[in-house]
Amino acid sequence: MRQPGFVLPCGWQHRRRNISQSFDSKPTTGSRLVTNLKLFMQTQDKGPNFLKVYQLLSQVYPIPCVTERASTVLDTLIAVLLSQNTTDRNSTKAFEQLKTRYADWNQVIQAPLQELEDCIRVAGLAKTKAARLKELLETLQKERGELSLEYLRGTSAETVEHDLSRFRGIGLKTIACVEAFALGLQVFPVDTHVFRVCKRLGWIDPNCDRNQAFRSLNNDVPPELRVALHFLIISHGRNVCRSRRPLCETCCLQDLCPYFSSSSQQTRH
Repeated sequence: MRQPGFVLPCGWQHRRRNISQSFDSKPTTGSRLVTNLKLFMQTQDKGPNFLKVYQLLSQVYPIPCVTERASTVLDTLIAVLLSQNTTDRNSTKAFEQLKTRYADWNQVIQAPLQELEDCIRVAGLAKTKAARLKELLETLQKERGELSLEYLRGTSAETVEHDLSRFRGIGLKTIACVEAFALGLQVFPVDTHVFRVCKRLGWIDPNCDRNQAFRSLNNDVPPELRVALHFLIISHGRNVCRSRRPLCETCCLQDLCPYFSSSSQQTRH
């Protein structure tokens, strides 16, 4: 049975906050955030128009309410691991099935690999994900004597990346999601939608890879905008700026998008 009080990791919660609260809510208090954004607005002519994109997209899409302590750090890491190369619906179902079938992560270690694969099969790549999950848990148990990552709370992004990147299947995007959703750190995770949209907006080198994009964007995007902008761009990438046949004619970012300008010129000629 599901454990009492169990909550899905915050990145998967369906609660929403009002867009008008975006500049007054966590992670940065209202007056400080407004001051920082005003300073940033003064420099917008010198770089990518991050704030303008935020403002336009936030009029179209809701921003998920991220509550960093809604679940444990380990729960969030495992949920993000299951979300790789699948839909939110399927990964959420797989995570819920894990928590329903096993009373704790110790039972997952003891479970036969085939049984574990069957439990998370809905998330896809079950064989790979099950093996990596067991390996992660076994390593934690061996090295720390407990199945917990709560020691990462209050540490730096560099420490989190160092400690988590050694696990198989845990890359920069997964680590950034844990940092943003479980630890309250100001990072800008780069998934396939964010990678595509940021390329089209001209925010990153068109020839860079996903990891290079992550480093570049987390250096350039203002900390106050990173988590919210991540969610907004994912929504835009799913609904409008799709990989195939993007809906450029209905896009609210036309005036800011080199990809749209280029496509429009090619159409006219």
